[in-house]
Amino acid sequence: MTVRFLAALIATVSLAAPAGAQPEEVSGSYPVGSGPVAAAFTDADVQRLLKNEGIIRNRMKIEACISNAQVVQEIRAENGSFCGWFYDALEGGELAPLQKVLRAKFKFMGPEIARMWLMSSGRIKSE
Repeated sequence: MTVRFLAALIATVSLAAPAGAQPEEVSGSYPVGSGPVAAAFTDADVQRLLKNEGIIRNRMKIEACISNAQVVQEIRAENGSFCGWFYDALEGGELAPLQKVLRAKFKFMGPEIARMWLMSSGRIKSE
C-alpha cells in the first residue's frame, strides 16, 4: 500500500499534469516506486522538475511531494511499515479526528482529499 499511497498522494498534490501531458511524464518525474529516492530529492531535483513541461511546475507542490515522501519514510521507520501506522497506530474510525491527523502530517492534504483517502482505504464508511 505504501507505494500506491505515495503515488496517489503525489498525483493528487501535483494535480498531475497540465492539459495534454502523458501519464508517463508525471510518473517518470517522481520515482514513486521508491519512496526513499523521492524523499532524498535535492534542490537540484526541484530545479529539474520545475523545467519539466509534463507536470505542473509549481515549486510549492513539488516540494510538498518531496516532503510527503519524507513523511512516509519517517512513518515507516517509526512504525515498521506505513500500513502498520495507517491501520493500527492511527486510531479511531471517525472522519474529523483522522482527517485532522492526515492534514497535519501531509502537505497539500485538504479536507476533501483526506476524506477520499479515508473512504477508499476503508478507514471510514462511504457517505
